[in-house]
Amino acid sequence: MSSKFVKFKTRKSRSEPFYTHFLTFSTLERHPFFANDQFCQILAESIVRAKGKHNFAVFAYVFMPDHIHLVVFPLDEAYDMGIILKAVKLGATKCAQHLG
Repeated sequence: MSSKFVKFKTRKSRSEPFYTHFLTFSTLERHPFFANDQFCQILAESIVRAKGKHNFAVFAYVFMPDHIHLVVFPLDEAYDMGIILKAVKLGATKCAQHLG
């Protein structure tokens, strides 16, 4: 599988205490990666793993063919949103590469 299907674009994020984050991230070149239910399941599992490891609540999420919306609330006063995002994205990328 080409790596273009599993990379995400990123932007800077803020890490403020008691802040609910509405996150949107898309696949590289807007490839419709998440039109495949199996890949959506992989990302959902990655979110659950990241949630357990980095202690945040997931209020909502929706997978579109080429992007994801995710609403999260970190439960610790000190956290790094960049690390949380990386955990979600990297977990999904590694799993998806094994499917290819």
